[in-house]
Amino acid sequence: MTTELTRYNGYRYVLRKGRSLTDDAEKTRAGRAMLMHADMVIWESNAALVARVESFLQKGFSWYSRSPKPARETLQTLLAYVRDGAVIVLEENGVATSVFENGGFTFDPPAREPRRGPPPLDYAARSAAHAASLREYNDVIDARIDREQRLNSPSFEDTMPLDMPFLLSVVGMVSRGMNLARQAEQKITFDSGGFADGKTTQLGNAAPFELGEIPSFGDSFDIAKTPNEGDPGTWYTNPGSGQMRLYGDTGAPVVDLDFDHVHLKMQPHAHNWTENGRAKGLDVVPFSPWSR
Repeated sequence: MTTELTRYNGYRYVLRKGRSLTDDAEKTRAGRAMLMHADMVIWESNAALVARVESFLQKGFSWYSRSPKPARETLQTLLAYVRDGAVIVLEENGVATSVFENGGFTFDPPAREPRRGPPPLDYAARSAAHAASLREYNDVIDARIDREQRLNSPSFEDTMPLDMPFLLSVVGMVSRGMNLARQAEQKITFDSGGFADGKTTQLGNAAPFELGEIPSFGDSFDIAKTPNEGDPGTWYTNPGSGQMRLYGDTGAPVVDLDFDHVHLKMQPHAHNWTENGRAKGLDVVPFSPWSR
């Protein structure tokens, strides 16, 4: 079964179902090359050519659908059958190309509308817009931070009346601790050398003595140690370190306030006492006269 497909450049191109041992290999290759290089967009507009291909496929292949279909689908089916070898295209000599049927090869193809791509980006303008938007965003954030700092920064003018007794008690305790530390330092100075009218006194006729063996007091001997027992509900201020300890209802410590060193980057800080002893490590908490 053969059907003329088209004519081009002095050749006839014929469709045939299946291969034969008598086929000319050169004609088969030339026909296949013509088909693969044809402009299918132009062929789709050639109704007579599409009709011949559709008729050839319906007559030659029983499974081919006989329902109406677009021209592109018919031509795509032909290309698939040629690639699979179910159909061959033979190039035959001796026919002049007509003006109407040029096989889809044309020197003046139909004008196509150029593809419209997106307009070029103005990167400078876009960068400037982004920079302005970023500045506006940062200004809003900075204003919010300033506003929150003003609202959350307490002062004596903003202190509620109920907070004043607590603040005054803390200030008083700190002041008493510093006074006791100063008095203890002065007492140690007088006991060691003594001062009289700003002058150091000599030992005079003090009796000589001989230094004997110094006893070992163990871990319990600590000159500046804060007592672990006190009157319930009272505070004790260590004269050396300034540490302040509050004793609970049983006379045992419940809170320590440390001022003379840093713990977890906190100075001052507080240690709570429990049945397990004094809080250590990450259990230490901050405190401040300004806390609410």
